[in-house]
Amino acid sequence: MADQVGPAEPGADEAPRRDPKRFVVDRPARATDIVPIGPNVISLVVGFALWTAAPTVCLHTLEAVWEDAIGEDQLASLFIMASWEETFAIASVGAPSFLVIGLVLQAWQFRRPFASQWPAVLAFPIAWGLIVPETVLRGGTLLSGAVVASAVALIFAVQWGSLVLLRETMD
Repeated sequence: MADQVGPAEPGADEAPRRDPKRFVVDRPARATDIVPIGPNVISLVVGFALWTAAPTVCLHTLEAVWEDAIGEDQLASLFIMASWEETFAIASVGAPSFLVIGLVLQAWQFRRPFASQWPAVLAFPIAWGLIVPETVLRGGTLLSGAVVASAVALIFAVQWGSLVLLRETMD
């Protein structure tokens, strides 16, 4: 046996080969691997804080640009001039809605990988395309629609960015 060059069993030195056409998962993916709980909860809190601050920021932005836009605009009176109770209700609906969108995007990103910045980049044209025409049709001004749409898109971009940053940090 001392003169034997190879292993005692034939085929033992070869690494097991996998068929590239066959998809084999060593361990099935769990939901917490795809959608981690901690980063999602923290991004929900970040989104809630941003939703509560958005009406005040939009109000000051519109006052700085055009003071008369607030009095005659229906969207400004609905979203921007909201009381604290209404702002809390808007934040209670907005932040979980963006959380659900984020959960769907995370599952989609696991299935078909894409760059993490795309949802934040696409939030702006989507928000402008949905909010600005609706504002104009309901009697609002183009300026208030653009400010509110930008605020909504920015809230989503920051909430998604915090989620991605925390998810990458916690991995």
